[in-house]
Amino acid sequence: MTFGYNDSCCFTGSWPFRKIHKGSMTDLMAAHKKHGITGGLVGCLNSVFYNDPYEGDEEVAKLIRSCGYRFAATVNPMLPGTVEELDNIKNVLGADAIRLYPSNHGYACNCGEVKEVAKRAGELGLKVVITIITEDLRLDYCFKQTPVNCRLIPELLDACPDTKFLISCIKPHEIFVIADELNDRDNVWVDTARFSHEFMALDSVTKRLSHKKIVFGSGSPLLSMRCMLLNAECTDLDDDIIEKIMRSNFEDFIS
Repeated sequence: MTFGYNDSCCFTGSWPFRKIHKGSMTDLMAAHKKHGITGGLVGCLNSVFYNDPYEGDEEVAKLIRSCGYRFAATVNPMLPGTVEELDNIKNVLGADAIRLYPSNHGYACNCGEVKEVAKRAGELGLKVVITIITEDLRLDYCFKQTPVNCRLIPELLDACPDTKFLISCIKPHEIFVIADELNDRDNVWVDTARFSHEFMALDSVTKRLSHKKIVFGSGSPLLSMRCMLLNAECTDLDDDIIEKIMRSNFEDFIS
């Protein structure tokens, strides 16, 4: 693997349900450097469960951007004033994207609040990342997650045609359910952060979903970066397709 790849799904911070041993921005950059990754889209784990996610994002946004990375702000569409706050997320925090957590915050991807936030985000040039899952749903003794109905996502895409979306932490079998709808729309990509549950997952997914819609995402430090990189190494796909997944598809999404 060569240098210059992008990581569309990575984080800094701590996690309230288990120990994150290497959660700083310095740790993330060191892991990226080791594996030939020079940029990406970074979110803040701390802010996911804050009453006001903006407070957590405010602590790290400048640091992330000063390191040459893109910043994804945490947004909960169900909180009052979220639509208005997008202007500060864009102009004060300097975010490139917003990251939604429907499984953690308990809402459907096609509800009116999400559509309103996503539409306004598109008007501001903010990309919208939909995080399908953060932890195994079976770990409900720690906290209760709401399973995300991926079949509702195409409705959101159609409601906000001028907004770019990334479906993050989605598993291959969930992609297959909506693959035709994703292929038919030019404002959506998916990341690889949850492709570890199936051998040769990239090969399987690209048989149903255009490789131009797939971007590399590690899920680090919640997930193993090395494990996700093996998806790109253990594949029969051509080198030019791997290059698109690891680098240029992300640039198409984030531009």
